[in-house]
Amino acid sequence: GTNTAGSASLTVNQSVAIVSAPLSQTNCPGSTASFSVSATGTGLSYQWYKGVSVLAGRTSNLLQLPSVSAADAGTYSVVVSGTCGSVTNSASLTVNNDVAIVSSPLSQTNCPGTTASFSVSATGTGLAYQWYKGTSPLAGRTSNLLQLSSVSAVDAGTYSVVVSGTCNSVTNSASLTVNQSVVVTSSPLSQTNCPGTTASFSVGATGTGLSYQWFKGSSPLAGKTSNLLQLSSVSAVDAGTYNVVVSGTCSSVTNSASLTVNQDVVVASSPMSQTNCPGTTANFSVSATGTGLVYQWYKGTSPLAGRTSNLLQ
Repeated sequence: GTNTAGSASLTVNQSVAIVSAPLSQTNCPGSTASFSVSATGTGLSYQWYKGVSVLAGRTSNLLQLPSVSAADAGTYSVVVSGTCGSVTNSASLTVNNDVAIVSSPLSQTNCPGTTASFSVSATGTGLAYQWYKGTSPLAGRTSNLLQLSSVSAVDAGTYSVVVSGTCNSVTNSASLTVNQSVVVTSSPLSQTNCPGTTASFSVGATGTGLSYQWFKGSSPLAGKTSNLLQLSSVSAVDAGTYNVVVSGTCSSVTNSASLTVNQDVVVASSPMSQTNCPGTTANFSVSATGTGLVYQWYKGTSPLAGRTSNLLQ
């Protein structure tokens, strides 16, 4: 007989094996997220999913998502299929939030000695705060609230807060105005006037929002609301204490001065003419009222030396 030999080949396909799996990542909005998978095996093909939803056309070993937003966050899976089987690997995408200001710090006007408060409310991922006065950072002021105790004029200015997040930062500013307390720079001066003259009192002051009100004693003087008080043609009834209240936005100050009105000279009894014999004593006298009286006797137009009392003998 005849011997016949035959041959055949055996090919063994490779099962799918993942060499490197896709890695989870965290991205900022607007950036590109990339997932990749490396695998070995026979007849490989790829299909990407978001959650359980097939991503149409995403059939390579690389998945790129350009300009991601919060809507893209989630779990991404890739099914690597081969002739002999398939393997699934997953990774997650986290999209951080940009910083967004919900409420900005508000400008304010304060009186000296009070507390000024600025606050900011923001949303975003990884928030941090830094406050500034002008361009200078304020050491240790790193919360969303800035409080300035017992403010004075040196605290006035522009205050800014930089709110920083993982992906961006936003700056907001507000101003602090510190009103001036009332300070009297020149007080009204007491004075003594003669009847019929004009008495003038004035006050000099600094401060925010100044207004003036004059008083005689405790009674306000209607319409006397400037820094100058003039009393025309004064008489004895005008004598007394005059007060001025200087009011401002943050405080008020009272200053006082007195007006004395001298009395005019009034003769109550005049010297009487008389006829005397030689060798006798002649007496002339005068009685008068008034302020600061002095006397000088004359014979004709000639002053009599030393005769300066109300009695001439």
